[in-house]
Amino acid sequence: MTSMSGTRQTTGGIKRLACLAALFAVGGVGFLGCNKEDNKTAADNASNASPGQKAGDVVRKGVDSTTQGVKSAADSVTAGVAPSGTSSLDGTRSTLEGIVQDVAKRNNYNDMADHFTKADADRVKNGKPDTKDLDDLGETFANAWNAKYNDKFSVMDADKVFAADFLKLATDASGTKDMPKATGTIPASHGLPELTMTFVGEGGKWRLDIPDTVDAQKLHDNLKTALTALQDTSHWPADKNDAYRDVSHHILAAVMDKLPAGTASAE
Repeated sequence: MTSMSGTRQTTGGIKRLACLAALFAVGGVGFLGCNKEDNKTAADNASNASPGQKAGDVVRKGVDSTTQGVKSAADSVTAGVAPSGTSSLDGTRSTLEGIVQDVAKRNNYNDMADHFTKADADRVKNGKPDTKDLDDLGETFANAWNAKYNDKFSVMDADKVFAADFLKLATDASGTKDMPKATGTIPASHGLPELTMTFVGEGGKWRLDIPDTVDAQKLHDNLKTALTALQDTSHWPADKNDAYRDVSHHILAAVMDKLPAGTASAE
């Protein structure tokens, strides 16, 4: 006849086996309370089940708990991700930021062009002239910017630079679900005329639609003129955010072939 002591030892062994089985089944994640008095009632209620059933129950509970934890973490991450791409007109600001900043970086001509619609990007990349003069001007400009504002030109807050008081955004009714369109208008400022731009949704991102008359050589020459004009730091605004707008207006006017005839050039 089995003694009461032996029965308790057997029951205790079953509990430990169940905990160990659960531990290994979920990759080493421990289960709190396996040997605590808080679980005594649950263990007693399960004492009539076989060791295999007990282990299986613990494993299922552990896996369910782990799965729920992973799902909750994933939901939290998803909730924290802001809308991007063509789901919001705000994405156009990132497009303009990319164009302006790439112009001031060495060897970034093609990266800048990738912010244009595919047809425009292909056109200005085809037959691209030597851009060393643009790279040199861009580097000189970036160094002067750092010296004046004690900050890198690449550190731009697009939401502030292209805020509603500088860039007016609107949905273009001619767009479709598969190819949305938007317009952006920069008012006349910084000695430059009003600038109206069209954005097209391609590949889930907003792309700038530049004039078909702007080919590789035309874009190169316009950017050279704009960057040359921007070398005169005496005209830069004291406010860094306004200076970003001044530079952006010059570069985007060059891209859209809207620079005034009197804009300073390298020639």
